[in-house]
Amino acid sequence: MIITVNNNFEVIHLSTSHKGGAGIAARRLNSELNSIGVKSSFYAIHQQDFALGINEHSIKRSFYRLAQAYVSTLVSKLTINVAFFSIFSSSSFSLKWLRARIKSENTVIHIHNWFNLMSLRQMRKITEIGIPVIITLHDQRLITGGCHTSLDCREFQSGCKNCPKISYLLRPKVRRNSKDLHNFFNNSYQNLQLTAPSNFMISQASKSSIMGSRNVTFLPNPIPRYVHNKMPKTLVASKSIFRVGVASANPNDPLKGGDLICELDKFLQDNVNDIELVYLASFPSEKHYDFWINLNCLLVPSRGDNSPNVIHEAKQFGLPIIATKVGGITELLFPNVDVAIDVSELSVENVLTAIYSVKKRKYDLKSIQSMQKTYFEYVAQPLKRTIEIYQELLSAKSSTL
Repeated sequence: MIITVNNNFEVIHLSTSHKGGAGIAARRLNSELNSIGVKSSFYAIHQQDFALGINEHSIKRSFYRLAQAYVSTLVSKLTINVAFFSIFSSSSFSLKWLRARIKSENTVIHIHNWFNLMSLRQMRKITEIGIPVIITLHDQRLITGGCHTSLDCREFQSGCKNCPKISYLLRPKVRRNSKDLHNFFNNSYQNLQLTAPSNFMISQASKSSIMGSRNVTFLPNPIPRYVHNKMPKTLVASKSIFRVGVASANPNDPLKGGDLICELDKFLQDNVNDIELVYLASFPSEKHYDFWINLNCLLVPSRGDNSPNVIHEAKQFGLPIIATKVGGITELLFPNVDVAIDVSELSVENVLTAIYSVKKRKYDLKSIQSMQKTYFEYVAQPLKRTIEIYQELLSAKSSTL
């Protein structure tokens, strides 16, 4: 599809990291915008493994800012259980630094992930001075007092007044975070737009005391289109090993079911000869295509999730998905192709049963193509819609001048 844009604006993408769901989505969007002639730049905190791409930049922090980040990260690690929890967020840059990178009056700031990248105070100031800002809810951090994934907790619906995850000493700070976010998002900023890549996240935002009255727009993450003529391995009769993909960036992450994956892998190695777990993390980035075309299905045993990029990628290869019925994952599963597992029933035994059910199921090309057709309708033209949102923000800015 060819997208024609009026190339009279610029975009600055901000993300804590170049990795993870938010970082990957931001980098892909930056790349796609540049490919159609939009001047777009991506900024993330400097890391040793951050290999800069076109119009990508790393933010090198001063010793003082590194010390601040260390303290806030330490507090987060002390409070973390399964899901990440951040009570404080230090800033990696000054407003002067950001303004120096805004070369045009028609510049949009797109915030993807902000823990230890910027503070809420900075976010508020950027918005107050009239810069068009779009914030994508890649997790629940902006609708809670601190947790990035609430799991089965519903305290965010009433302002996180009695957070069950942390000590009484830190609860006042959680309540303050919730109140400050509520005040920020309930201002009638015409230059602020919120988006989310799943209807689940939009629903969570609408139920929150912080963002209940603020409109959040559904906007799927951009997913690279793979050009290939390979028949899905599920449709090809074979007596070879049945390969199950694990595509999370950190296969050991308990939120992504890392403990279960480790236990499952050990069981398979000790007891099963015809099933093998294959890890995307074992493939260099230039070999990711090889990972996908050699799979029979994808396993996503998350305990909490938004809209995993890896499921979107698997859909393009016609791969069946075995995943938990949590968050935005449920929107991506198709009854006649995929297998859903209730999070309360997540176990090695049940995952193994699901794998064998996919292995034995007789898939046909028509059902796979029908699934893909419905899927592509669900994620229709995310780049086009993103550009429309940018232009709407810029128009709103012009009308207030």
